[in-house]
Amino acid sequence: MKFKLNKWGASALSGLLFSAMQIGAASAQEHALRLAHYFPQDSYVHVAMERLADRVSKKSEGRVEITIFGGGSLGGDRELSEQVRLGGIQMANIGVPTQAPLDERFMIEELPYIWDSYQQIEGAYEGEFGEMISSIMVEHGARPLAFFPFGYRHMTNSKRPIRTPEDVKGLKMRTSDVPVRIDMFETLGAKPVPISFTELYTAMQQGVVDGQENPLFLILTSQFQEVQPNISLTGHILNSNQIIINEAYWQSLPDDVKSMLEAEVKTVGQEMAQATQEQEQNALEELKAQGIEVVEDVNRAAFREELTPLYAKYREQYGEEIWSVLSKYASLPAQ
Repeated sequence: MKFKLNKWGASALSGLLFSAMQIGAASAQEHALRLAHYFPQDSYVHVAMERLADRVSKKSEGRVEITIFGGGSLGGDRELSEQVRLGGIQMANIGVPTQAPLDERFMIEELPYIWDSYQQIEGAYEGEFGEMISSIMVEHGARPLAFFPFGYRHMTNSKRPIRTPEDVKGLKMRTSDVPVRIDMFETLGAKPVPISFTELYTAMQQGVVDGQENPLFLILTSQFQEVQPNISLTGHILNSNQIIINEAYWQSLPDDVKSMLEAEVKTVGQEMAQATQEQEQNALEELKAQGIEVVEDVNRAAFREELTPLYAKYREQYGEEIWSVLSKYASLPAQ
């Protein structure tokens, strides 16, 4: 499935024009790169990207300079992906599952309850699974230089604590318009309701939906605990991000620059993985400090058993090749 040249394509073309305007300004360096992301500029992700740029400049003695564009100033995940692949910008920090319009297999990490730890998903991306995801991305014109987990998703609601699949039944749960998440809630007997994130707080406040699912630090910063007294550490989905570079541009770089850039990107990826876990723990402690009762004894095994039909469906949909590779790393049910 291919992206069409709609608003994303227009954004990418704008990036190409901007890049051409910068040629004169970049002449002082041998390699001038632009790296974009959609996270707020006061986030730890933006700080990490600035740190990457500083390290690369120092390691290359000014031969390689990276300019960071944060806060979604050049677009969201999909727009940034397209700009990198078309060459409008050289690099971007984007989510892996959001690339599903390119190839639905990017969505496979969205399967619920397949990652029991950060170490497990990190091992998958450092191994054969990451190699396969990388090769698919390279086919579309961009090369991942690093992967890093970006936080477990947990359920909140206004009705009752969630400990078992039975507790989810009948709840109206807001979710993104993502097939795997919608199928998950339907399989659990809930009613999934796709609603824009910007409208979510009001929807929960007014009872349009009973609950939602997001990482803890996003639940906290969005003040969802004000209208969602029940927070359960379901940890049903663990997503990851990737830092990508335009493949043609990558191939044009000298070997010493490639080695240096790849090493520095992987280092900052590891730092962001650690920062994500710290953010999650800090958010949990803050929620408890506010007097919010957080349910931690969630029966993950029962959820995984209840979702057996979901795994069978997506095993057939994604194909045996990637499923067999994923099974070497993830906690998939025996079938």
